[in-house]
Amino acid sequence: MCDTTPPTISLKRLYIPRCTGGLEILNISARNKTIGLTWLKTYSDLSPTCPTWAFVTDAILNHICPDHTFTSKKPHFALTSWFPPTRGKRAKTLPPCVLNLIKSAWASTLTFAPLKLSKRLKQQLPAWLHLGATPRTYNKTKDKCLQSIHRAQRTKDLIKSCKCLSPPNPQHHPRRNCTCTPCHDNREKGCKNPHKCAENAKKILDGLAPLFNPSQKPPKDRLSLTHCCLEKNQ
Repeated sequence: MCDTTPPTISLKRLYIPRCTGGLEILNISARNKTIGLTWLKTYSDLSPTCPTWAFVTDAILNHICPDHTFTSKKPHFALTSWFPPTRGKRAKTLPPCVLNLIKSAWASTLTFAPLKLSKRLKQQLPAWLHLGATPRTYNKTKDKCLQSIHRAQRTKDLIKSCKCLSPPNPQHHPRRNCTCTPCHDNREKGCKNPHKCAENAKKILDGLAPLFNPSQKPPKDRLSLTHCCLEKNQ
């Protein structure tokens, strides 16, 4: 018969170095978590040096991304308010390596949380499933033209779509058949109501949080360099 008596020494004690009273036994659980974080770090590299397998992972995750986004190229999930599921029907379609990667991101609470963003970076963020968007910001029916006809993928594309509403533009009229240059160009692309799409794009932009809103300047803080510091750096 096997001995079912619990060990008198805890595993945590066995993992510590010999010099402190342990046996330096390999912690398999911690080792696997470290390997997962290493893969996650490589996958989160958004620079051009990102490995090929990261683009393959993005393509796999695109198949379980919400149907609300019609864009062909979906951004990194850490840059959106959507997080890939780890359970359910959609999660079962993922390969084990991708599912383990998502679980590592979930366990480490991977998210995009900048302290301050420049106007250029704000415009580069995804237009859909935006981190700074409030609930019920998007509408599948109203947003379809912006996504399919206007090809709006980033925040700067939404700004371009509502350019006709920015003053001063006396040539623009709030109607379907407006003859101003931006509305005429959008109508040539196939948009049936450019003014309505412009209003929808502006509504999405106005609803973004101040941290991510391109039209709002960040509050003054001690994180920004002064004019003298900028001159010294140059």
